[in-house]
Amino acid sequence: MLLAFALLAGCRSPNYSPATFPDGQLTFGSGGGFTGQVTEYTLLENGQLFETNSLTKETKELKRVGSSARKQLWAATEKLELEKRDFNHPGNQYTFLQRKRGPTTHRVTWGNPDHPVPDDIRAVHQQLVDQVSKQ
Repeated sequence: MLLAFALLAGCRSPNYSPATFPDGQLTFGSGGGFTGQVTEYTLLENGQLFETNSLTKETKELKRVGSSARKQLWAATEKLELEKRDFNHPGNQYTFLQRKRGPTTHRVTWGNPDHPVPDDIRAVHQQLVDQVSKQ
């Protein structure tokens, strides 16, 4: 029995802190406006979800995202192929989606009404925001 517990405990994904984030990250959020405040969310591959407020510099861990939702969100973001897109059109208020894999980071930013974001990017961003709303 003890051996079974030890094996199960060993299979659990490690817990990370902002100082020890792994190389696989989905970061999304919005910012700008009068205060310039940015609210940023980071979803790790193990399902940990963090929220960072740029004004307070505070990062807090939110409830872990379930396995099926986590896998679906990562797959949807991979399908966007952000590395093949060059979309950097912030406005006074802006929204962003970023994927980090190893040393490579790809980011898209939008908010300028003259440059509407592609629908598939908006849809994946909304799925991520909806996941935060479930917290």
